[in-house]
Amino acid sequence: MSFYKEIKILLELEIRKEWRLKTGFFGILLHIVSAIYICYLSFERIPEVAKNPLFWLIILFTTINGISKGFMEEQRGFKIYLNQLVSPASIMVSKLIYNVLLMLLLTSITVLFYIFFIELEPKNYSHYIISILLSVIGISVIFTMVSAIAANASKPGVLVPVISLPLVLPVILVGIKATDRAMTTAHSSVIYKDWLVLFFLSLFISVMSVILFKFLRKE
Repeated sequence: MSFYKEIKILLELEIRKEWRLKTGFFGILLHIVSAIYICYLSFERIPEVAKNPLFWLIILFTTINGISKGFMEEQRGFKIYLNQLVSPASIMVSKLIYNVLLMLLLTSITVLFYIFFIELEPKNYSHYIISILLSVIGISVIFTMVSAIAANASKPGVLVPVISLPLVLPVILVGIKATDRAMTTAHSSVIYKDWLVLFFLSLFISVMSVILFKFLRKE
């Protein structure tokens, strides 16, 4: 079986599993809407300077709830069976693609609800959206890799936040800086440097995840 066919089959498997267990996805949606609505009710008017950091807090907790448990939910028997059928690289690549697509969908919904309730008004909407999407891709990749590492530990739930925080912090800081620029400036040439940093961080961590995953899968 070719590498691309393996990825296609594994992606279809992930989508069917998510659709069968709809409670997880809709639970995350409920978390997003509830968090935004509580913020809306708690403040008569949220200061402009607080809108962007508040948004990033919601995105971070959405990511933790959405994709950090990916590999930890695999049963040992299924993992051994899957290892006999496809390569470790295919498993990791398919998981990365699926988690990124899932988080992009959840983030798009979050942005729509946030703009509707909180009245987020960046000076440059396109720059703001691109900065968010690039940042979310980086965060998704990091949490996918950390989930793969933590799945082999005795207490994975404790290990995930410990490992992920120092890795995800640079992505969040660059993302906040880029979105702040989009919030306050109609056009900024400096923002392209932030996008390049986010892109290459995501690319580097993705490549390292695929390379290292075969050694993690042997454990």
